[in-house]
Order: sequence, then C-alpha cells, then structure tokens
Amino acid sequence: MNGKSISEVVHESISDLHEIGLADEMTMRKFDAQCLPEVKQYTAAQIKAIRQASKLSQAVFARYLNTSVEVIGKFAVFSFFVLSGFLMTRNNA
Repeated sequence: MNGKSISEVVHESISDLHEIGLADEMTMRKFDAQCLPEVKQYTAAQIKAIRQASKLSQAVFARYLNTSVEVIGKFAVFSFFVLSGFLMTRNNA
C-alpha cells in the first residue's frame, strides 16, 4: 500500500470511482467528511505557551494563524480556541 493508511486507500479508490462516474457526489462528500482530521482544541494558556515557546510576537503569531493581533491578545478571556476552525467560546458559555 506504499505506506498509505487503509482510509487513504479507500478514499483514493472512491475518488477514482467518482471521477469515472461510478460514485455519486453524495457518496464522495461522505467519504471526504470522514477523512477530515480531528480538530484539536487548545486552551488560552496552551496557545500562549506555544507562542512563547516559538519566541514569536503576537503580531507574527497572528500572521501564522491568519488572524488579527486582537484575536491573539484576547485568548485570556476565552476558555478554548480551535485552531482549524477558529471556534472560540467564552468561559461562561
């Protein structure tokens, strides 16, 4: 399997079937959704620790995350931050 996981091989096969018209759009979407990586959640403290360990300013760290300095600066008032989706929830939510 050339180092590929079973799910990668299955997804590749379904994708090939979709390309030649043997798998419909709905089937392809379901397989795409199943292959998405799990979104990791980080606390504000963890985000701050990552930034500090990387020796990055808030401005540079914000650029890496494609967000604003204001968002990076507000981590302390949020209970968690999901990097992939930029989902933020207040402590009292």
